Amino acid sequence: MGLPLGFLCDSITIEKSLSIKNQRLGLVFRILQIAAVFLVAVQIAVSRAWTTTTIPVSYGLEMWSVPGTPAAADDMAVDHCSKPLSLEYVYNENTTYGPTSCKRLALAEAYNKNGPNMFFPIHVEDTYVDAKKGKCAGVTCPGKSVKVEQRTTCECQEKDTYFVQNPEANVLVINHGFSVDKVDMYGGKKKDHGRSVKESDENEILTIVTMNGKRDVRCEVGGRKEWPLSAAKQGIQGPLEDWMACGGMALDDSVPTSKSFMKGEVGAPRARILGLNMQISLIYTNNHDEEHEGAVCYIEVIALPLWNSHNAIAWTQVPTMYNPDSSFRSRYQFGISVSLQASGSFKWFDLNALVLIITSSLVLLKLPGTIVQLLATNCVGRLSKIYSAVAVESFSIVDRFHGLAARLLGHKMSYEALTADKGKGKFSQETMLENLTEVLADEAKAGILQESEIQKMSHFLHAQMDTAGSQTVSLQEFLQASNNNEAIKMTDLSSFFDDDFKMSILERIFGDVASGIKSDPSNGKVAPSPVVP
Repeated sequence: MGLPLGFLCDSITIEKSLSIKNQRLGLVFRILQIAAVFLVAVQIAVSRAWTTTTIPVSYGLEMWSVPGTPAAADDMAVDHCSKPLSLEYVYNENTTYGPTSCKRLALAEAYNKNGPNMFFPIHVEDTYVDAKKGKCAGVTCPGKSVKVEQRTTCECQEKDTYFVQNPEANVLVINHGFSVDKVDMYGGKKKDHGRSVKESDENEILTIVTMNGKRDVRCEVGGRKEWPLSAAKQGIQGPLEDWMACGGMALDDSVPTSKSFMKGEVGAPRARILGLNMQISLIYTNNHDEEHEGAVCYIEVIALPLWNSHNAIAWTQVPTMYNPDSSFRSRYQFGISVSLQASGSFKWFDLNALVLIITSSLVLLKLPGTIVQLLATNCVGRLSKIYSAVAVESFSIVDRFHGLAARLLGHKMSYEALTADKGKGKFSQETMLENLTEVLADEAKAGILQESEIQKMSHFLHAQMDTAGSQTVSLQEFLQASNNNEAIKMTDLSSFFDDDFKMSILERIFGDVASGIKSDPSNGKVAPSPVVP
């Protein structure tokens, strides 16, 4: 037979608390509470702990270069072509960087690509070498070549130092995309991705180029500061000059931090002399303030001027084991290194994380009460003894029997006193109304309760106590009402002294009441331990 619904749903369980009146402990308690609330607020607001973070990886990342516009590439009025010696830098007494001209490199030499990295020469030192076997005594070098004797050969060397003509006009093109684990509110994951060259209703990427990594400051590349999908299908592109400007640099800028501080140094090198390292970072996120519903990619450019060189060799005649003669061009070049990398983070609402932050916050908010409770009950001397006695109740069933019996006898005397005036020995409705009127005299005088309301209350209470419906409250019914809030009921007390009561196995093992009231076999009397207040 199932239990009625009312039996299952008619009550709730809450904790009982003790309020200790102590201003000093109260002050400590409030301070701890404020600290706990502040900690919880920081944890929730700053860490946004109700979200789950996933890290995107690059998807379809591409970078290449195309020639710039003819007007920009052919401009000879720029300083490094019209007056290259104005950029001369004396490194020390023995070394001077002073190209005397500018030259355009062939398309195949304008840049070198290695995966997601590129190198653009800007300042070149070419050495043309014609090597012949033997000593230099019988060798004649053509033109302005000079003889340099090596261990087994004599080399005719001719040097040519020049600036590359307008390398910053080369156009750098980027296509990019991301792949990320998308997390639903229940913690489930599925792979998701988006690209800057492909239509996607859900993951259309808005690409924003920033100035010096500041997301609230835009930087113009190729005439655009923001690149929606419609504009980025042919790649996000602009001349190197624009990309460097987004990192706060130009090739003709002076770089005092790269000075040699050696004897004979004059001035400071220009970036066009020494080169620079340009790092382009693609940072993907779905947590942004842009007026765009999809993912946003912030491009951050770091342009760091430094001595950035690269060497290469081009053979005209390769030496062999049968013919050691050779002819080649040795190139030592300074330039712009460009590297491309992707990172970022995506945040998703996570119900599990929200539940976790709520539960952890509740624990933190309860911590001040626990600390003050330990302080009050253990650390304040004589007060702790009193607080502990009030807060911690020592309960023993056997030790409560005598108190229950005393209260029941007191309730019996109260019943007899209530019914003695009428001489009938019964607690009638009239008796309830008469005594209840006297008890509620102050409430009636204050106008809180009217006579009719007291009568209504009297009828209700009498009906609750009169469980048999006999119109009068018997002694047993009065005692049951008086015993209603006791932890130990009269039937419980009776059952412990019933020798015929059958205990369960677990009660026999763990119960200690029966042994506490066990009678002496010799005289049948019970000798309980004395009760100490």
